[in-house]
Parts: sequence; structure tokens; C-alpha cells
Amino acid sequence: MQDLKASKIRAHSVGVLVTAHSDNEEHSHPQPVRRGLRDCVILSHPALSLAEFFRVDNVARFIQPATAIYTLGAVPADANWGSGPTLRCLADEYGHPLDIWCVGIVTQVTYNSNLGGTTFTVAIKLVRECDRERLRRLLRRSSPKRRLSNIGTGAVMTASLTLSSDDRTVFRGFYDACAKYQQPALMTKVGVNDFIGGDLVLLQSAFVRRFKDEHHQQWDVEFELTALSMLHAAPRVAKADHDGGFRSQW
Repeated sequence: MQDLKASKIRAHSVGVLVTAHSDNEEHSHPQPVRRGLRDCVILSHPALSLAEFFRVDNVARFIQPATAIYTLGAVPADANWGSGPTLRCLADEYGHPLDIWCVGIVTQVTYNSNLGGTTFTVAIKLVRECDRERLRRLLRRSSPKRRLSNIGTGAVMTASLTLSSDDRTVFRGFYDACAKYQQPALMTKVGVNDFIGGDLVLLQSAFVRRFKDEHHQQWDVEFELTALSMLHAAPRVAKADHDGGFRSQW
């Protein structure tokens, strides 16, 4: 209860009025929003200490425009598609692909490997209202444009990465950041199987388009996984000892 109360206190303490511009033509006028409530991490069953909550909350709010790092909710409304080598990526005003950060709770992690290649897919439940709002707007950037009514609530974000069988690269972007998030080179690497449903994670991705024609006039959009870091692990259930039926005669 103390941690839940602390979450609510945090929400009210940073509740300042700002003006947000939408990249959706359906809303041409700036809309006043209450940033504190939209930006605050909300956990329905908080299992974090006060210190852990603020650590996660700080990660969830981190942006660094100089290196094109933005939280999902802070992706600039005027961000546009890149050109040349970055033609498929959503980029900043200098043409650098956006590194999109999003904190959420794992709902699914899958890993499939066959003769065609290897695919990693991660789905997380978003824990900030601003992230849910921006997700719905970004998913409209397909061509032709999707209707908001066909996108859903934006409660779950999915990112995937596919490596072809011809690509000898091994994806190792899974990290343990339960104690502290820092540069990837300084964090302990973990395996994809170390993540389970309920884990609180930082999902990093690029927002890309997948062209459907050679003239690049039609495309679908998706998030491409670049890294996944564990911020707080859900309780693990210990496996019971297996009884193989052997009984000693002594």
C-alpha cells in the first residue's frame, strides 16, 4: 500500500499543464493535457520498493535528443521518414533513426528458429498513458493510413526482429538492468529464455516501415526490436522435484 500511495503522490507532484500537438490530422488544434498523469508509471499491483519505483520511473521518462533517444510517448509529432540508407526508419530532423524506449510489463516473449531464419518477438503491456496515446498515432503512419478505430486501445506494444539464415549475426541484446540501467557494454547479458510474463522491462526499438511495392508508395509499419532489458523480475515459481519412481532397497 505504501508503494501504491507513493505512485499516486508522484503522479500529483509532477502534474503540470502543457500543450501537446498531435500528428493526426483529425486534431488540428493543440490539446491541453495533464503531463503528470499521462507520463506517470502506473502499476496495478506494485511489487517495487519506493527506490525501485523511482528508478524505473526515471528510465521511463529518459530522453536524449542529441542521440535521437526518445521515450515512446515523447516521439516528436513532426518526426519523419529517413532517406537513403535510413529510408525505412522514422528519423529525427537530422535524419538519424529514432531509438525508441518504452517501459512495460511482458505479456509474451517468443523465439522461433527454422531454415528461413530466426525471429524474436516481444509484447509488453504499456504502463503510461502517453505511451498508449503515441502508439496509436504511430500505427497510423502506414500507407494507406489506418483508421484509429481499427487500431485498438494501444494497451500492448509488440516489437520483433528477424534474422535471415544467411545473416551470421547473433542477436545478443538482452540485458539484466535490475540493479541499474547503464551502457549495454557494462550490463550483464542474459538469454531470451530468462524473460517471463510479468517482468518489468525496458524495450528499445526502431519504428520502421515494410514496403509493399517497388515504388515505395505503400507500406506497413512496425517496431523493430533493438534491445530488451530487465528492470524488475516477476516472482519465479520453483520447479518441484521430479519423482522418477526410483526407490532404494536400503
